[in-house]
Amino acid sequence: MKKIAIVVTEFIAGGVEKSLLELIDSIDQTEYEVTVFLPNKNGQWTHLLEEKVDVVVLEEKSVGNCVRELSKKLNLFGLFRFFYFRLKSKLTIGKNYAKGLEYRLKSEPKHHKNFDIAIAYKMSNIDVVLNCLYHIKSHKKVAWVHQIFNISEMKYANFYNQFDKIFCVSEMLKNETESMFPELKDKTEVFHNILNVGKVKKLSTEFTPKLKKDNSQFAIVTVGRLSDEKGQEIIPSVASLLRNKGYNFVWHIIGGGPLEQTIREKIEQYKVEENVILCGVKDFPYPYIKCCDVYVQTSKTEGWGITVSEAKALHKPIVTTDAGVMSEQIENGVNGIIADNYSAEALCNGIELLMTNGSLREEIIRNLENEDNCSKDKVFLNRLYNLIEK
Repeated sequence: MKKIAIVVTEFIAGGVEKSLLELIDSIDQTEYEVTVFLPNKNGQWTHLLEEKVDVVVLEEKSVGNCVRELSKKLNLFGLFRFFYFRLKSKLTIGKNYAKGLEYRLKSEPKHHKNFDIAIAYKMSNIDVVLNCLYHIKSHKKVAWVHQIFNISEMKYANFYNQFDKIFCVSEMLKNETESMFPELKDKTEVFHNILNVGKVKKLSTEFTPKLKKDNSQFAIVTVGRLSDEKGQEIIPSVASLLRNKGYNFVWHIIGGGPLEQTIREKIEQYKVEENVILCGVKDFPYPYIKCCDVYVQTSKTEGWGITVSEAKALHKPIVTTDAGVMSEQIENGVNGIIADNYSAEALCNGIELLMTNGSLREEIIRNLENEDNCSKDKVFLNRLYNLIEK
């Protein structure tokens, strides 16, 4: 059986974490054994991982433990190497965190298992990158790109270049990565986030949430971590515009995160308490998406819209900001609506169009029903399998 190691950050409720759960569900675990490495088990979705695969915590090894382990093996060279790199780490980490962490990881014994492939599932996190490179023994190393690189990350190019393959979750991210790191061009491929459509549809029927008071009310749902890049702070102002135009609607926001208090304050500021409801984190939000009339994505930036894919799988009319990537998922006017820009007015216009044009909603639903998502996922999954088997 082939062995896959995956390194991630703390497993919070978020899009990257959800995409990993979907990828793990799709991997044939009769052929491939998956182990996930985390910095801790504090994330609210860690239990979902532990239900599927082995989970290992990446703990820094103390000087005493390392010395005892190496002394038992009479490994004098290993002892010299340990003290050499541990000293270099202490002298460096305050000035250059990444280099200091590299030295610390080089000082410690690697994880005892040998893997066929090791995946840094969040290339934007230098801890994930370095733990994948220096803590895990594997024949191949792969990094996953979920978001646009910050200009400050260009200094990590020498680490990125050690990977055998770079998978980007969208064509937009592939282009951005190659533009910033031309030396990675021959290693870079697109690998869309996997979506288990059958599972999404099954879980969407587990219960029926009551989203609206009666059939005269229009139900809107938005799902995502409440954070700046997801842009949900715009929702109260959009709701205010819709209410002032006389529309009868309720907007459920599924998710939690650092913007929660800001959104609460804006709900009060725009006096839309009757229209906008914060529902908190839901492990499986699919019943809420299934029961809504329109799904709305308010992101300022996205690598790939996972919740948009889920809404498409449940054949829901979608209004989304462009967020740099949505044109890869949505054909404007065919299987959803892309707002002209990230503004309350543009989102209001898109939602109003679907509220008032029932025939357009029905046409979008028919087009979504005719889309084939499963065959695309198999193509991308085979890219991973082929890399492992080479």
